[in-house]
Amino acid sequence: MLIPFFILVISFLSLFVPPHKFKHYMYISAVSIAFFVFFIWPDNGFDLYRNLLIVNDMGKLNVFQLLHIDSFPLGELLPESLQHLKSYPLYSFISWIAAKLGIYQLLPACITFIVYFLAVKRIGEISKKINQKHFAAFICFFLTLISYNYLFIISNLRHPLVGALFSYAFYNDVVEQKGKLVCYFIYIMLPLIHSIGFLFIALRLMLIFYNRYTKWPIIVSLLGANYIFPPIAHMILPYTSGILNMAIEKFIRYTSFRQNIGGMHVSTKLAILYLIILFIVLVFEKQLSFQYYKYCGLIICTIMFAFSMTNQSDIFNRMEFILLPLGIPIVQELISQYGGYEVFHTNFNLKKARIYQLSVLCFFIVVVMNFFIACKKDYMILEPYTSIDYFMQNGNLEDPWWNE
Repeated sequence: MLIPFFILVISFLSLFVPPHKFKHYMYISAVSIAFFVFFIWPDNGFDLYRNLLIVNDMGKLNVFQLLHIDSFPLGELLPESLQHLKSYPLYSFISWIAAKLGIYQLLPACITFIVYFLAVKRIGEISKKINQKHFAAFICFFLTLISYNYLFIISNLRHPLVGALFSYAFYNDVVEQKGKLVCYFIYIMLPLIHSIGFLFIALRLMLIFYNRYTKWPIIVSLLGANYIFPPIAHMILPYTSGILNMAIEKFIRYTSFRQNIGGMHVSTKLAILYLIILFIVLVFEKQLSFQYYKYCGLIICTIMFAFSMTNQSDIFNRMEFILLPLGIPIVQELISQYGGYEVFHTNFNLKKARIYQLSVLCFFIVVVMNFFIACKKDYMILEPYTSIDYFMQNGNLEDPWWNE
């Protein structure tokens, strides 16, 4: 329980940080949370172990083998490592750097830092833009830290990284409307880290046609994505190649053959959280400018797609990595001073104000409940490994559990 306790401590300590130093405190907090990864060395039944094995395999290659995988013999690599080389070249390159430095856990530590850093950086930027009071900024900071599942971040790595990068770039692209070239560059890089990047790019392109006339046809089509998209994927598959071809094949496998593998089920707590975010956005989008209308549109589309995948629990559950970083800025606007009324472009009334306050309160309660549920179920898995002593005695890489 050391990690959740540490997260709670740094969250509440921020109450006593002077407002002019709050931004720097949040950055230091992101570094501190990421630093914990160096004290976690998993056994061979943990997902992080699988990622470290891939890092270990990347270290067996020289730079020429890494850049020209079809021209040089790759030696004895695990099948999954070879798949990563072909499907996710950017992630493989980052893994290779970590391996050559001899610090395997540098990879999960850096990714964890990026995920938390981009989230708190957005909090600081929005707080400055709307002149948010310190206590309101503290609530946003607290919600961000406890809403992110630390175990899932260090286990999955690629998916949380793609979600964090996309959500940050998308906010700058659509709401702030700045750094467009940088945002487009990030979009292009996403599929080189995880195939889910193609989905986010598709959703971003779909927003070009998203307006009050096309809104509901798009929503309905996404709600039926599990039935509509697989036939389309089969049709275009022969005309694709490279990482796009691999991504489409993976999507077809997920939607056609994978039926809640290993007893996995859709997370009820996440389903409730998605519905609360959906309610907030549906009410909120009507009060904001066109830029926020598009931003809210992406959240709605993502939630519709998630609920279309309820028979594919791993897809549904992993949507939290994009919905949380997308949803927090909306919530932050709502809980700013005077309930966030200053960001609206219409005169507010007391009835609407109460709806906004109630919806944000529900979001707060569900996030807190999910955090304590995770403390009881998820974080307990980390307990045996969170010690330097365990790391010194067990910090070696043996055959993975799937090869036993």
